[in-house]
Amino acid sequence: MADDQSRRSIHAVILAAGANTRLSGLVPGFMKPLVLVNGRPLIKHAYDHALKDWGCDSYTVVASPDNVRLLIEVLPDTINYVVQPRPKGVIDAIHRGIYTGLAAGDQNKWLLILCADNVFTYDRTKLDLFGGSNVGIFGARHLSGDDARRFTRYMIQPGRVEFLKKTSDHIGDGCWIGPLYMPLLDTEAALSNCLTHQLTDVEDLIMIATDRGRKISPIMMECLDMGIPE
Repeated sequence: MADDQSRRSIHAVILAAGANTRLSGLVPGFMKPLVLVNGRPLIKHAYDHALKDWGCDSYTVVASPDNVRLLIEVLPDTINYVVQPRPKGVIDAIHRGIYTGLAAGDQNKWLLILCADNVFTYDRTKLDLFGGSNVGIFGARHLSGDDARRFTRYMIQPGRVEFLKKTSDHIGDGCWIGPLYMPLLDTEAALSNCLTHQLTDVEDLIMIATDRGRKISPIMMECLDMGIPE
């Protein structure tokens, strides 16, 4: 990351409370973050990305009552946890997670929000360019038509997964896959708007933050995602 990035204080929020319905019958409910990919749980990939690529100095995992104890076993003991009692959408999960682990004087922090079950790759030069500036970023996968219906790659057997292919740099009807990198204060304001209007998707949060004047640049990514045919 750029030099400015190394001096910025970043709080990572890793979302791990989903019910993983797309792996129904293959993986017990809420256990997708613990699926092994290259010998490590998916959530460990997310944590390592936040630590090594972003240099985050505090971490919160939003877990479910079903998986929180297992997540504690595979992650470092410096992580904070907050439980989402039942699946209620990503916006609710972010709202629960951004304050856990933060001190009263942390309002100037930036947030890095990640999904526990996505492993992605991207153009490092773009990440370095935006990471050291005052511009937020969000990772996205361009989806349209048949491509959208094929977004989920299928886990035929444990450990066998496929990578999605990178397409256009045009965000269009892109799907957020993480990360989302924004100042805490901007995130708070956009979250409040989402909750007031009962919006549940990260794409809504990004749109509201942009409408409020926050500069956010999309970075197209290749993403590993797992599921079973609909």
